[in-house]
Amino acid sequence: MDISPRARRYSRGGYDDDRRERFPPRDDRRRYPDSPDDMRKRRRSISPGGRGGPPRRGRGGHAPPDDYYDRPPPPLHEGKPAIPVSRSGASTETDDAYGYPPAGYHDGYGAVPPPAPPRRPVLEPPMNLPYMVTHRYFSDWFHASQSDALSGADFDKALADAWTKYQGDFLRRELKASWADIRMRAPEWADEKYGIAEDRVAERKERRRMAEKETRMREWAESAAKGDFDDVSFDFDEESARKPRIIPNAAAQAAAAAAAVKTGINGSENGSDASPAAAAEAAPPTATTPVPTTVMKASSPEQVILPARPEMIVCPGVPPTVATKALAEIFRAFEGFSRLSVSDPQPHLGFHRVAWATFTSPEAATAALSTIQAAHTNSPIAGGEKKTEAAAEADEAKKEPVEGGESAAAASENDTEMTAQPVATPAEETAAPVSPYSIGAYDLTHPGLLSIRLEPVEVRVRAAPACTSAPSRIRRDLETALQAVEVLEKQLLTTADGEGEGKGQDESSGGQKGSAVIGEKRNAWEKEVEQRKETDSLDELAYERARDDVDKRALDLALAYLRDAFDVCFYCCAVCESPEQLSDMCSRHVRRCDLSSDPRRQAMETNWVSAFDRRVPLMTDLSTLDLRDFGAESREEEQYRLLAPHIKQEEEGKFRCKECSKLFSARKFVEKHLGLKHPDVLGNRLDEVAIYNNYVLDPCRVPLALFQCENYLPSILNPPPPPPPPHSLPPARRPPPPLSERLGPPPDKRRRRGGGGGRDGGDREHPPGGGGDKRGPPAPPPKGAALDPRAQRGATAYADLDGPAGAGGDIVLPY
Repeated sequence: MDISPRARRYSRGGYDDDRRERFPPRDDRRRYPDSPDDMRKRRRSISPGGRGGPPRRGRGGHAPPDDYYDRPPPPLHEGKPAIPVSRSGASTETDDAYGYPPAGYHDGYGAVPPPAPPRRPVLEPPMNLPYMVTHRYFSDWFHASQSDALSGADFDKALADAWTKYQGDFLRRELKASWADIRMRAPEWADEKYGIAEDRVAERKERRRMAEKETRMREWAESAAKGDFDDVSFDFDEESARKPRIIPNAAAQAAAAAAAVKTGINGSENGSDASPAAAAEAAPPTATTPVPTTVMKASSPEQVILPARPEMIVCPGVPPTVATKALAEIFRAFEGFSRLSVSDPQPHLGFHRVAWATFTSPEAATAALSTIQAAHTNSPIAGGEKKTEAAAEADEAKKEPVEGGESAAAASENDTEMTAQPVATPAEETAAPVSPYSIGAYDLTHPGLLSIRLEPVEVRVRAAPACTSAPSRIRRDLETALQAVEVLEKQLLTTADGEGEGKGQDESSGGQKGSAVIGEKRNAWEKEVEQRKETDSLDELAYERARDDVDKRALDLALAYLRDAFDVCFYCCAVCESPEQLSDMCSRHVRRCDLSSDPRRQAMETNWVSAFDRRVPLMTDLSTLDLRDFGAESREEEQYRLLAPHIKQEEEGKFRCKECSKLFSARKFVEKHLGLKHPDVLGNRLDEVAIYNNYVLDPCRVPLALFQCENYLPSILNPPPPPPPPHSLPPARRPPPPLSERLGPPPDKRRRRGGGGGRDGGDREHPPGGGGDKRGPPAPPPKGAALDPRAQRGATAYADLDGPAGAGGDIVLPY
């Protein structure tokens, strides 16, 4: 291509000529059509192509390959407007809005642009999220992913099936993660509660026997037959809850404490006439015996009083690796020991537990506590188990704890290594036992660890939502509670050989059990309602109310039977091993009776009922349920999966064992053969499935469900409003002002500058004219107030004694 004369005249060399050849100048006659070439304005430096300059050309005049920046705007898509394009040709939406070219693009200068950010989908698949999504989210995702394949009724059915499958898969995933965490952090407790070995099953039966549930069941049936529980009610007292809280008077508490002391000393309430000498003679020989000295009354219906337990030692902070049997051996060495109860671990407290050692009398509990505390040593001694003088004297005075100490030491050797530090134990986790009353690093002699509850305690009750008081819900819960009663009675009264329950039925009151007494009471109350309908001519509405009241009374009777005899809370779905564990978890559970129209509260109650309905069937007969719906694994499916690689079907009715090539006529015979002759094929996998299912089917498994932690008391749903501001109260009820206001404002420490203290003066921090001290002059004294002694001589004008003499205005002193 020949270079024009004008271009040759302004040539700058070969490089510039080559660029002019690639990018010829634009025709400026569009702007100056009648002007000659010499009058045209000098052009700027040539800009690269695609950014406002001339179109790029390849060498030899050929067009370059497709360029990202020279592309035309995208066309319309399905009637929608085209994607807006910037001046550079890039789209202004999603990734292109940030100027990211497509992958693999290189500009004319060889620079590689930064990679585009990953394109995020609109909705993440629910199964990839670590939490359970709502039904609305799942429905939107399902519509976006399956809308083209299904439609109409088929789509609705597919959505419901997919939602049910997603819920089951998520439940199984969460259960397996929780079980793996428990097996890692609390292996000893998990084996004690869910193990299937014969010794573990025997330990659980022994703990139930020590809790005397069969005796309490028989005593409750006798009392219920006499009508002692006819007036029991689990309804929350809404009227009393609206009243202000009762604050017991100090004088009344002191009088009750004095009466309790007299009762404890004299053994009767009318011992006030006895002399001090007679009281001293009547005092028990053991001076350290604790006597409860406080009589408390619940301050509101939301509170309940737990009585004092002077015969029980509380052991907090028991590590999850400490065996219950080893801890019981330590207390069994003391005289008067009855039983040991241990709570379930608390995940938010390092899986630590609380133990309660119950004795036959307060004296025995006090003696055991004194002996354990006397064996305390200040610091562990490395290289052995050296006892202090106090522990040696205690062992000499009482030889029985020595055997308990040896058994505890032997149990600690067989125990696994500690992985978590107890709350109240010394700081060193791997410290060797320093006393006969320690298991690994858990030392019972540590100061402040053990205690006896000598005073009653006021705790908050738990409340179920108001929807549980609806008549339809009452009837449904009544049937479920009666099924739970029958299952628990069958488990308790069944002998160790698995034979019938005739023995327990013969020992019960009149050959009846608690469930039979509840049925008789319910039938008697229904007959009374029928008689009232005939005699009093009850209308339909009154008759229905009377029938609903009968169902509620029967339900309350069943709930009381579950709590008193079996240590079970129905609304918590808590099946406990001892009354101490039940009292620690749920002291009392009531039903709210106020129906609310608040949509938020109604949604909360609906969620509570849904979670409760999914968990409460585990308290009934499990043989009628599909355990896979609750997250359990099928033993048959797991066995089929494990044995499938070892079975070969040659033809119809011929199955061969691949281990020994033996032929069988059916698959079930091959499976039985493999289980008996080749047990290494299955290993212990089926045992692990059984232990895991025991955990899954526990209605009160750890961690607790959300509904088991919720409380619907008025003070929790509607907390009291904050106190009103002081200025809105009458003067007699206003609180005193704070100390800062009573002392007054701090002194002004500003540097005085030429007239800074004047009316219009100021300084660097407080400029004149605003923003400075807005307190103004001090208020005049009230009328009739006594003046300062210095001002009684006469009112005088205050003058600045530090200012220059005779100054009538602002004076600047030369320095």
